[in-house]
Amino acid sequence: MSGEPSWRLFAVELRRATQVAGGRLITELGANPGRLFMVGIATMKTDRGIEVRDHTDSIVFTITRRTEVGDLEVPGYVMVHGNLRVQGAQTIFADYVMRADRSLMEEWTAEALLLLVERLEALVEAERSGVERLVDLGYSPFAASCARRALEAYGAVDLEYYRGLAAATRMALMGEAGTMLPLPTPESADPETLVLSVLRSLGGEASYEEILQEASRKGLDRVSVDSALDSLISSGLVEEVSLNVFRLRGGGHEGGS
Repeated sequence: MSGEPSWRLFAVELRRATQVAGGRLITELGANPGRLFMVGIATMKTDRGIEVRDHTDSIVFTITRRTEVGDLEVPGYVMVHGNLRVQGAQTIFADYVMRADRSLMEEWTAEALLLLVERLEALVEAERSGVERLVDLGYSPFAASCARRALEAYGAVDLEYYRGLAAATRMALMGEAGTMLPLPTPESADPETLVLSVLRSLGGEASYEEILQEASRKGLDRVSVDSALDSLISSGLVEEVSLNVFRLRGGGHEGGS
């Protein structure tokens, strides 16, 4: 599988996929990815995986070597290549993870949009004229094969959903105000992710005042920090080791226990 091209797919298309054929996941627009290439925002990092978000949703890549993501900032722009396997559950194993930037994410988003629209338009035409006529009508064999897989796996697909997704993505790329799907930035991460990032930057353990001071520079107020810490403690990601002193638990602490 290492020699095949990597698919550029939005996270939401992967997450909406429910059908499997020949050991491959089949998406509603007919993609059957064995390999994935994604550029987005890393929103969570552990010993076992990294969560990456584009403007539609997020997916988790499983990692096998800690060094692959050990020096990455979270939240931060990343590019990930991975293998997708379906063995009872969908798992995406990261081959490598590298730092990226906003321009790379915009470029990836534009490429993923073009490919999505190609598959979407072919599927629309296939429902109207029949999949066997697609190549004669000027569609690529790639688009025709995607349309065939989609129809065989799902029958009817909610095409309006993907039309809306494509339109919103165009708006996001053009930076139009009011778009429902703005391109994310590291600063737009949720408070829990930002507080985790602050704790990592402070060595994995810090006082409440240190956390509050750093978090305020990222736009969080005291109420948001308090709520985020309560949530992180409840979820087991952070512990209060003494009065108003907090520490990352498990793999979140880069410097050890």
